[in-house]
Amino acid sequence: MKVRGYVSSRDFMGHNIPQQVQNMAIRDYCLKNNLEYHLSEVEYSMKGSFFSINGLIQDIQAMKGIVFYSIFQLPENETMRLKILTKSKKKNIILFFAIESMVCKTQSDIKEIDELIRLKLTLKNPNLVWPYKIDE
Repeated sequence: MKVRGYVSSRDFMGHNIPQQVQNMAIRDYCLKNNLEYHLSEVEYSMKGSFFSINGLIQDIQAMKGIVFYSIFQLPENETMRLKILTKSKKKNIILFFAIESMVCKTQSDIKEIDELIRLKLTLKNPNLVWPYKIDE
């Protein structure tokens, strides 16, 4: 299966991983999973930018999948994140996440990935989901 890599040129969820390291992890994942790797698309460095991934999903052509370095490269904004995940599913584009060894191709996969990201965001900022103090 032909796939395209996707790497970030900025921090994501508190991680600053060099593009070279991201590409090495993606290439390794593709080798282990018999995926035909093609050069990675690099996301713009502007905070909150997801132009590259949206463009890649829109114009993927001969590729059948996209290999992300991590699920945490997806937008923190739930609406934007679900838009990317559901648009990929509708276009029959399989999303792979190298570090987590996860695949997203079903609605159940979308739900699991969304829950993991929401959990990470909650751990990063407990008041995001639970604004009330718990009496001891």
